[in-house]
Amino acid sequence: MKKLFVISAFVIQYNLILAQNYVGLQNGLNFQGKCLYSDSIDQILFTGGLFTQAGGIQATCIANWNNSSWSSFNAGVDDRNSVNSIIRFNGLIYVGGAFRTAGNKTVNGITRWNGTSWDTLFSGLHSNGSLKNFFIDDNLLYCLGAFDSAGTERSPLVAIWDGNNWSSLGVPGALIGAYSINDAVKFNNELYFGGFFTDSSNTLFDLIKWDGNIFTKVGNGFYGNILSLTIFQNEMYIAGNNFGGVPGSNIVKYDGSQFT
Repeated sequence: MKKLFVISAFVIQYNLILAQNYVGLQNGLNFQGKCLYSDSIDQILFTGGLFTQAGGIQATCIANWNNSSWSSFNAGVDDRNSVNSIIRFNGLIYVGGAFRTAGNKTVNGITRWNGTSWDTLFSGLHSNGSLKNFFIDDNLLYCLGAFDSAGTERSPLVAIWDGNNWSSLGVPGALIGAYSINDAVKFNNELYFGGFFTDSSNTLFDLIKWDGNIFTKVGNGFYGNILSLTIFQNEMYIAGNNFGGVPGSNIVKYDGSQFT
């Protein structure tokens, strides 16, 4: 009897914990959500992914939540490929992913919401381009992913948008296709880029840095599938899988001279 009472008390307490901590957002999304962006300007939570409905309303791959209800952006983007990243830059919302169209316009992996409709950024990203992530530094928007050019600029895996035009910062001779840059951070006044890639000479791969003039490898070289970079207590942390050439497993840190 005492055992039954203990089990019953545990079940009741467990259910109370769930009820207190998790709240449904009006049935949520009907398929995969992949990215979130909390916008402090409009006080809206933007959600991107590979879904067609949010809270029961039509919202193709992108929707916003105002803490009480869902709303959508016109026709959204095409539902064959997902939205991977959302960010505000120069006062406007930018959306990137593997989609080809937005609001019935051909945008090729990147688009901008001007308040009433989607904009094209010239012809977007090419070679069936897919944007994986955004990064802002010195009032420039860095677009990271799997592509070989942006607009008319050849810029493998990373391109720069200044609000009006594209410019190149591509990895020289970078191989594309299954390869991509997934994340970037600024560390010790240099830009670091991580992903899964190599160049044609196999000297630059997976983790590289830009000193303002050229790309170089980091330390003696680092290889693996890098998915995320961040700075914590003045050190760069690197997360991913299949790491080689460094100690640790799937997450390591770098102090500017060595990996631990």
